[in-house]
This record gives sequence, C-alpha cells and structure tokens, in this order.
Amino acid sequence: MKLRLLFFIICLLIPCILFAQGKFSITLTVNDSTAFKAYHNEPIVFSISLVNKVIQQDISWNEDADAYLAQVAADYKAGLITKEEFEKETDLVTKGKRTVTSESIGSKELPWFLQLKFHVVVKDTIEQKNWKPSVLGDPGTDSVAVLDENGYYSVNYHLSPEQVSKLRAGTYKVEVELAGVSSNEVIVKIKPENIPHGKLNKRDMQLRLGNYYLERKDAKKVLYYANLILQKNPSDINGLILKGESYILQEQYKLALSAFTKAQQQYNKNNKRSPVNEPPLYLIATIAWLQKKI
Repeated sequence: MKLRLLFFIICLLIPCILFAQGKFSITLTVNDSTAFKAYHNEPIVFSISLVNKVIQQDISWNEDADAYLAQVAADYKAGLITKEEFEKETDLVTKGKRTVTSESIGSKELPWFLQLKFHVVVKDTIEQKNWKPSVLGDPGTDSVAVLDENGYYSVNYHLSPEQVSKLRAGTYKVEVELAGVSSNEVIVKIKPENIPHGKLNKRDMQLRLGNYYLERKDAKKVLYYANLILQKNPSDINGLILKGESYILQEQYKLALSAFTKAQQQYNKNNKRSPVNEPPLYLIATIAWLQKKI
C-alpha cells in the first residue's frame, strides 16, 4: 500500500514540476511555424496564444486524487487495508489536493494583447529595438483574458513589407512577454533579396498575400491578388472568396454576392453535392448576409 501511495504521489508531482514555471503559457509562432525565412519585402505575421496549463494541471491533479481516494475507500470496505491505513492515506491525499484559481489579464482601457512585449535579439546578445510589430486587423479577442480551465485567447501581430524592408538581413530570435511570463522562442531569417518574380507568380504566395491584406482591410491589394489567382484559374474557390471579400470591404455587395455565389457553385460542382459534402458554413452564411444587404 505504501508503494502504491508513493507511486501515486510521484506520478502527480512530475507534471506539477513541469508546469510550475509560470502561471500560464504563451505560445508564439511566426507564419504558422517556429522558424520562418522572409524575403526583404515580405510581411511577417506572429501569432500569440494564451492558455492556463497550470490550472488544467491542477484540475487533472484533483481528479486523479479523487480517483485514488475512491480506490482507497473501496479497498478499506473490502478489508484490504486497515482503518489506520485508510485514514492516513485519505488525510495525506486530501491535504495534497490543489486550490483551483483562475487569473485575469487586461482591461477595457488596456487590453491584454496591447500589454505584449516583443524581445528580439541578433547574435544572441544584441537587442533589436527597431522591431515594432503591431496588431494585425481586428484582434477578434476579448480585452480581458480570463485564464480559467477553458480560457484560450489569441491575437496576430505583424511586420509590414515596408517595415521588413528597413531591417537588416540576418537571423533573429524573437519571443514575447506578458505579465512576467515569456513565450517560446521563434527564429526569423530575413533574406537580403526581395520576393522573386517566380515566387510572386505562384498561387500560394498570391493567396497568402491576399489574405494578409484582407486582414489589413486593403481592398485594392486584396482584389489585385485575387485577380492574379483567377487569371490562371477562374474557378479557384479561394480566389473567388478573396475577390468577394475585397468587394465587401468596398461595400459593393452585388459584386461580392456574385463572387461568393460562384464559389459556392464551384464547391458543389467539385464535391457533387451530397449530405456529407455541404458547402462550408462560412460560404452559406456570407451569401445569406449579402442577400440581406442588397
């Protein structure tokens, strides 16, 4: 019984030690990766997310403790352990249960995502103070991050092509800090050359740039990249959606409806519409919204 109790405590302590370093965790990615090579006129997008792994671990700890206590009670009832052993183990495990508390960061006046601090270094020691990423588009998150067991918050920051072009080519290490907690580190390598014509002519780059400028609400550039995609393939669903989004930004709702309708028709054609291949809810909802706007 003592060996079982010791094993139980060790199993609980291991994750406790792992998560004891911070009240919550911050995950940082750059262009959806932990390392990104950017051309000298290419936008760089940082994604930051918050989650309270400590509180999740505390809840898991208490659930395991409750399961262990239930087993101890069952063993005592079955006569497998003495009353003294039952009371001793019950007392020890009960005292070891954790108080589950959440944490809140930010306010309406100073949202959590505006409290983020970027730390950028080159060659491990030289801090770069000319990096000034800003929030990309609408934050789409609450001003106050309530970090309970279900709390998850994210925001995107960016360096515009104009900002990147003013930085020196080289390899940089980037992390963010919030309320004394630091994120993981990501690597950004800025190349000395601009985006080659061959790269600019590829659909993936055009789609990525189009969506980037959509976040910035730059309708003209969104339409420009959408048209580049559609010149090669007039039935490209993502190209049609991007085109429709550019018209929404310009409040040209009839043109937007036409583009989204074509995207839905192409989706149905590609998937031979069936109950398991309904068009994405985003398409259906946007078309319904546009029909009301006209």
